[in-house]
Amino acid sequence: MSYTNVFTGSTIYPTEVALTKLDMTANVVLQWPTEAPLGVPLASEIVEITSSTSASWTIKVPDAMLVSVGQTILFNNRTAVAISVVDYNSIPIVSVPAGTQWQIYLATNTTQAGVWRQYQFGAATSTANAAALAGHGLRALGSQLESAVIVTYVDTDLVLVANDHAQFFNWESAGSGTITLPDPTLLDQAWYVYIRNTGNGTLTVDTTGIALINESNSLVFSPGDSALIANNSINFYTVGFGQSAIFAFDYTEINVGGAVDYTLTGNELNRIAYQFTGVITANIKVIVPATVQQYWVFNNTTGGFTLSIATATQISPLIITQDLRSIAYCDGADVVPAVTSFITGTISGGIF
Repeated sequence: MSYTNVFTGSTIYPTEVALTKLDMTANVVLQWPTEAPLGVPLASEIVEITSSTSASWTIKVPDAMLVSVGQTILFNNRTAVAISVVDYNSIPIVSVPAGTQWQIYLATNTTQAGVWRQYQFGAATSTANAAALAGHGLRALGSQLESAVIVTYVDTDLVLVANDHAQFFNWESAGSGTITLPDPTLLDQAWYVYIRNTGNGTLTVDTTGIALINESNSLVFSPGDSALIANNSINFYTVGFGQSAIFAFDYTEINVGGAVDYTLTGNELNRIAYQFTGVITANIKVIVPATVQQYWVFNNTTGGFTLSIATATQISPLIITQDLRSIAYCDGADVVPAVTSFITGTISGGIF
């Protein structure tokens, strides 16, 4: 044999570590051979897994950005239970059942998690792998799939895209905001999202005039409102839009004693009848959201000071006289009386 080029004209690669024997007693994080100190488990060409326990352990692969695409690892599971292989961010790549061999290879290394492909080695028949089948609204649980809803907390305006399919968006801002839906003509009819307003202001779900949602260009979610929003590639529709109602008429009692304005929050919002109690030691306001809502108010406080009800920006709060009951409503900006005057007394004489 003769050589005309001592380097053969090709790239010389570093020596690979061929085999790692992994006797698992706990979850393991692998490291690339070029980065690892002595004694740590290596992400070699073949990882042979054994265990003296019956636990289903997890193996995490290293940072995908430290190697090139095409990097492969073959997992040979010689235990009696399934072993889960996850990426750098702990997202499942493949579940390796007992007695099987699965190989993964790196398809994209632009992030630490990377994109890993997987296929079963030496299988006489093909079997589906849950991690490979998981997608929007689904995740792998061992060798099975389960439905999954990922909650994303939002406090600024948001424009949704096709990849937000099956996500849960929970609005939690103290103010108002807008979530804009994507163009339904660019969506699969299976696309849907969950939206809930947990904040204190209104949340507008907008279509920017491209489509309709419940036959309107936009839909306003008051605090506590929620819905599943689906599409037919033309328009959007809601399922379960509105609040969870226990009774048609709702009532709550709140102690507002002290000298500080009281802001309705949480499950105090969107009730109908309110009784305010406690000893107030200064003129105070009960501050409500700037959303359309009615308020049946009983001022049962003591202390000789005034109690008023208003939105945060209202210039002239509505005073509720002590020991009296009043009906008011918010028109979206201010709280105003629902009845302007009452006439009491006896009408006598005359023919009507």
